[in-house]
Amino acid sequence: GLFVELPLMISFIPERWTLPSIVGSCLCATNIMPAIITWFRWYEGKRFSEIPYIYMIITIGIVACCFFGVLLAKSNIVI
Repeated sequence: GLFVELPLMISFIPERWTLPSIVGSCLCATNIMPAIITWFRWYEGKRFSEIPYIYMIITIGIVACCFFGVLLAKSNIVI
């Protein structure tokens, strides 16, 4: 996925090597989600359904990919 393409993108993106560190931090933060789902399934029992969360994650991923594809070549000055 993205980690395979990062060495190719580093040469023309304005973030340089900051982007891989941000992606790595996001991946570490997402490792907590299975623990949260496990706790909800234990606490709520049969009333808990992860289907809405699955669709929410897929939707966020699609939107993020669209933004990434459209805004990749643009750069902004952050004050």
